[in-house]
Amino acid sequence: MVERAVAQVAILVTDTVGSTELARKFGDDRFFDLMARHHAVVRYEAERGGALSIKSQGDGCFVVFASADAALIAAQAIQCGFADWPVATRAGVHVGPAIAADGDYYGLALNLAAHIGERATGGQVLVSEATVAAATARFRFGPPHDVFLRGGPVRLHDLLWR
Repeated sequence: MVERAVAQVAILVTDTVGSTELARKFGDDRFFDLMARHHAVVRYEAERGGALSIKSQGDGCFVVFASADAALIAAQAIQCGFADWPVATRAGVHVGPAIAADGDYYGLALNLAAHIGERATGGQVLVSEATVAAATARFRFGPPHDVFLRGGPVRLHDLLWR
Protein backbone atom coordinates (compact mmCIF):
# COMPACT_ATOMS: atom_id res chain seq x y z
CA MET A 1 0.00 0.00 0.00
CA VAL A 2 1.32 3.43 -0.95
CA GLU A 3 1.43 5.94 1.88
CA ARG A 4 -0.46 9.10 1.11
CA ALA A 5 -1.51 12.28 2.82
CA VAL A 6 -3.82 15.14 1.93
CA ALA A 7 -2.25 18.58 2.02
CA GLN A 8 -3.37 22.09 1.17
CA VAL A 9 -0.99 23.24 -1.59
CA ALA A 10 -0.60 25.90 -4.25
CA ILE A 11 -0.26 24.60 -7.80
CA LEU A 12 1.42 26.64 -10.52
CA VAL A 13 0.95 25.48 -14.10
CA THR A 14 2.92 26.98 -16.99
CA ASP A 15 2.36 26.51 -20.69
CA THR A 16 4.05 27.72 -23.85
CA VAL A 17 1.53 29.50 -26.06
CA GLY A 18 1.19 28.11 -29.60
CA SER A 19 3.72 25.33 -29.13
CA THR A 20 2.54 23.24 -32.07
CA GLU A 21 2.90 26.17 -34.45
CA LEU A 22 6.30 26.98 -32.93
CA ALA A 23 7.49 23.42 -33.46
CA ARG A 24 6.43 23.62 -37.11
CA LYS A 25 8.03 27.03 -37.56
CA PHE A 26 11.36 26.32 -35.86
CA GLY A 27 11.74 22.57 -36.38
CA ASP A 28 12.37 19.96 -33.74
CA ASP A 29 15.92 20.96 -32.78
CA ARG A 30 15.20 24.67 -32.24
CA PHE A 31 11.87 23.88 -30.56
CA PHE A 32 13.63 21.47 -28.22
CA ASP A 33 16.05 24.27 -27.29
CA LEU A 34 13.13 26.62 -26.57
CA MET A 35 11.43 24.05 -24.33
CA ALA A 36 14.70 23.30 -22.54
CA ARG A 37 15.04 27.02 -21.74
CA HIS A 38 11.41 27.21 -20.59
CA HIS A 39 11.86 24.24 -18.28
CA ALA A 40 15.20 25.56 -16.97
CA VAL A 41 13.70 28.95 -16.06
CA VAL A 42 10.68 27.34 -14.40
CA ARG A 43 12.85 24.83 -12.50
CA TYR A 44 15.23 27.57 -11.31
CA GLU A 45 12.44 29.82 -10.00
CA ALA A 46 10.51 26.89 -8.54
CA GLU A 47 13.52 25.57 -6.66
CA ARG A 48 14.37 29.09 -5.49
CA GLY A 49 10.82 29.31 -4.10
CA GLY A 50 11.00 25.99 -2.27
CA ALA A 51 8.83 23.91 -4.59
CA LEU A 52 7.63 20.59 -3.22
CA SER A 53 7.37 19.01 -6.68
CA ILE A 54 8.31 20.03 -10.23
CA LYS A 55 7.15 18.11 -13.29
CA SER A 56 7.80 18.97 -16.91
CA GLN A 57 4.95 18.01 -19.15
CA GLY A 58 5.44 18.63 -22.85
CA ASP A 59 5.56 22.39 -23.37
CA GLY A 60 4.77 23.30 -19.77
CA CYS A 61 5.30 22.46 -16.12
CA PHE A 62 3.34 21.59 -12.99
CA VAL A 63 4.87 22.97 -9.80
CA VAL A 64 3.53 22.41 -6.28
CA PHE A 65 4.28 24.81 -3.42
CA ALA A 66 3.38 24.83 0.26
CA SER A 67 1.89 28.35 0.06
CA ALA A 68 0.09 30.69 -2.28
CA ASP A 69 2.78 33.34 -1.78
CA ALA A 70 5.55 30.99 -2.90
CA ALA A 71 3.60 30.03 -6.04
CA LEU A 72 2.80 33.67 -6.86
CA ILE A 73 6.39 34.83 -6.36
CA ALA A 74 7.57 32.05 -8.67
CA ALA A 75 4.89 32.90 -11.27
CA GLN A 76 6.01 36.54 -11.29
CA ALA A 77 9.68 35.59 -11.59
CA ILE A 78 8.96 33.12 -14.39
CA GLN A 79 7.02 35.70 -16.38
CA CYS A 80 9.80 38.26 -15.82
CA GLY A 81 12.27 35.67 -17.05
CA PHE A 82 10.35 35.39 -20.31
CA ALA A 83 9.52 39.10 -20.76
CA ASP A 84 12.01 39.56 -23.62
CA TRP A 85 11.59 36.06 -25.01
CA PRO A 86 10.07 35.63 -28.48
CA VAL A 87 7.78 32.89 -27.17
CA ALA A 88 4.94 33.65 -24.76
CA THR A 89 4.29 31.71 -21.56
CA ARG A 90 0.98 31.64 -19.71
CA ALA A 91 0.32 30.47 -16.18
CA GLY A 92 -2.41 29.49 -13.77
CA VAL A 93 -2.34 29.20 -9.99
CA HIS A 94 -4.82 27.48 -7.70
CA VAL A 95 -4.78 26.64 -4.00
CA GLY A 96 -6.55 23.50 -2.85
CA PRO A 97 -6.21 20.06 -1.34
CA ALA A 98 -4.09 17.43 -3.07
CA ILE A 99 -3.01 13.90 -2.29
CA ALA A 100 0.73 13.59 -1.75
CA ALA A 101 2.12 10.12 -2.53
CA ASP A 102 5.52 8.87 -3.66
CA GLY A 103 6.86 12.40 -4.14
CA ASP A 104 4.02 13.40 -6.46
CA TYR A 105 0.66 15.14 -6.10
CA TYR A 106 -2.78 14.14 -7.33
CA GLY A 107 -6.32 15.45 -7.26
CA LEU A 108 -8.87 17.83 -8.67
CA ALA A 109 -6.93 20.89 -7.51
CA LEU A 110 -4.21 20.06 -10.06
CA ASN A 111 -6.80 19.67 -12.81
CA LEU A 112 -8.36 23.00 -11.90
CA ALA A 113 -4.95 24.72 -11.94
CA ALA A 114 -4.35 23.31 -15.44
CA HIS A 115 -7.74 24.55 -16.67
CA ILE A 116 -7.06 27.99 -15.19
CA GLY A 117 -3.71 28.10 -16.96
CA GLU A 118 -5.39 27.18 -20.27
CA ARG A 119 -7.53 30.32 -19.96
CA ALA A 120 -4.53 32.63 -19.61
CA THR A 121 -3.00 34.43 -22.56
CA GLY A 122 0.72 34.89 -23.23
CA GLY A 123 2.39 36.77 -20.39
CA GLN A 124 -0.68 36.43 -18.17
CA VAL A 125 -0.98 34.72 -14.78
CA LEU A 126 -4.55 33.83 -13.87
CA VAL A 127 -5.34 32.81 -10.31
CA SER A 128 -8.36 31.34 -8.57
CA GLU A 129 -10.36 33.08 -5.88
CA ALA A 130 -8.94 30.52 -3.43
CA THR A 131 -5.44 31.71 -4.34
CA VAL A 132 -6.35 35.36 -3.75
CA ALA A 133 -7.85 34.43 -0.37
CA ALA A 134 -4.72 32.50 0.64
CA ALA A 135 -2.22 35.15 -0.52
CA THR A 136 -0.84 37.91 1.68
CA ALA A 137 -1.44 41.58 0.95
CA ARG A 138 1.88 41.96 -0.90
CA PHE A 139 0.25 40.94 -4.21
CA ARG A 140 -2.01 42.94 -6.51
CA PHE A 141 -4.83 41.34 -8.44
CA GLY A 142 -7.13 42.53 -11.16
CA PRO A 143 -10.91 42.59 -10.72
CA PRO A 144 -12.65 39.23 -10.59
CA HIS A 145 -14.18 37.68 -13.68
CA ASP A 146 -16.30 34.56 -13.72
CA VAL A 147 -15.60 31.84 -16.27
CA PHE A 148 -17.00 28.40 -16.86
CA LEU A 149 -14.39 25.67 -16.68
CA ARG A 150 -14.90 21.94 -16.82
CA GLY A 151 -16.88 21.21 -13.72
CA GLY A 152 -18.56 24.56 -13.29
CA PRO A 153 -18.12 28.30 -12.78
CA VAL A 154 -14.90 29.66 -11.32
CA ARG A 155 -13.95 33.20 -10.30
CA LEU A 156 -10.53 34.23 -11.61
CA HIS A 157 -8.22 37.21 -11.17
CA ASP A 158 -5.19 38.46 -13.05
CA LEU A 159 -2.01 38.54 -11.02
CA LEU A 160 -0.70 42.05 -11.67
CA TRP A 161 2.98 41.27 -11.93
CA ARG A 162 4.37 43.96 -14.27
